[in-house]
Amino acid sequence: ESQTLTNPMYVHSIPNNNDNQDIVSMGTNSALICRTVVENCSQVLAIHLMALVQAVDCLDVADKLAPATRKLYDKVRGIVPVFKDDTPKYNEIKALQSLILESSPVSL
Repeated sequence: ESQTLTNPMYVHSIPNNNDNQDIVSMGTNSALICRTVVENCSQVLAIHLMALVQAVDCLDVADKLAPATRKLYDKVRGIVPVFKDDTPKYNEIKALQSLILESSPVSL
């Protein structure tokens, strides 16, 4: 979906008035589409984070993580418990997505 959304906006501009004064700002449309792409990316990142912390637990290497990585691991584990059963994860994905969107990359 994001790949489709990232096509240039100017291809959606329709000429009128014989191309006279045919400059149309696509900034608002571009910003709205960019917002959707950022939300999509944050969802993908949330799923990746869930998989990564689960892998850390499966390999039992949490004590070997670098301090910054351990901090992120602890934040994610504060939201997402260890997977023991096959259950829907949409609530955890949404919570991680909110964490990603509301935090600066440095603070994670």
